[in-house]
Amino acid sequence: MTKRVLLPEQKIGNFLAVGCELNEDEIGLYIASVDVSTSCAFKFEEWEKFVKGIKDSILAFRVGKYLEVKDIIRKLEKFYGFEWSGETLIYKTVKDH
Repeated sequence: MTKRVLLPEQKIGNFLAVGCELNEDEIGLYIASVDVSTSCAFKFEEWEKFVKGIKDSILAFRVGKYLEVKDIIRKLEKFYGFEWSGETLIYKTVKDH
């Protein structure tokens, strides 16, 4: 089996791009910015767990489950004088260890 592009490299921010491809028994994900790039190969069951983790993180962010998110929202509300309506404002891009 040859490589098959699942997601052609696409710009997702001013300095950030992402892409995804299928190789025999794994899915390859790559992320690139101006100064750093990374790639990761996932077995199919690992990919499913990875995607679930991303979806759970987005959901947790949207409902304000984490204290850090609540703190950010409070600061934005105080600074800009508005109430958060629930739409996504930012995504955390740093990997926690």
